[in-house]
Amino acid sequence: YYDEVLDILREYDVTISLGDALRPGCIDDSSDAGQISELIGNSFRILPFPEPECAKINSRERGFFMIYTCTLNPSLDYYMEFDKVELGKTNRSSLEYYEAGGKGINVSIVLNNLMIPSRALGFVGGFTKDFFISLLQKYEYIEPVFTFIEGHTRINVKVKGDLLETELNAKGPSITEEDMRMMLRRVERLNRSDIFVLSGNCPDNLVDLTEKMIQLCIE
Repeated sequence: YYDEVLDILREYDVTISLGDALRPGCIDDSSDAGQISELIGNSFRILPFPEPECAKINSRERGFFMIYTCTLNPSLDYYMEFDKVELGKTNRSSLEYYEAGGKGINVSIVLNNLMIPSRALGFVGGFTKDFFISLLQKYEYIEPVFTFIEGHTRINVKVKGDLLETELNAKGPSITEEDMRMMLRRVERLNRSDIFVLSGNCPDNLVDLTEKMIQLCIE
């Protein structure tokens, strides 16, 4: 797609230089957090969709921004693979592994794969808390900043058979209003130039506080 990229740059009268791509050390210092943040902010000025508020701020005022993802009900996903699954019988798996899951967590993982830093907000707790956080350590560009609760982070079971994949998803722990207020205090400390991504399901009893959190970000 290189030709298409050049066509877009030509349309917006953008000049690029490939010289730095050939010098020693360019890979390391061209993909640090500051460089990536600046690249994202500048990209909004030429992409064909509405410019977010953070990109409208003067660059000196904006500086570097951080992307925050928020998952209110993350999950410890337990994957089990089978050569064949027979209902009503004992089935022994051929492979098992765990992954940190949740819609907002997935956004952070995608950003990590693009070498874009993010901070992961959400609720974790119980005997699964530490293991869940440890699963994120393999992602260099994800910084966990979770709010700890008394309930257990849910475990979802993903069964992969020879033909179909079946998911058994837990409801998740009870999140209290005080837990949510702690989350709100974290969100209140975000800078004006930061990006906040709220993704996933919301507990029914916290709809009002979640709407308040969204309003905080808008303001």
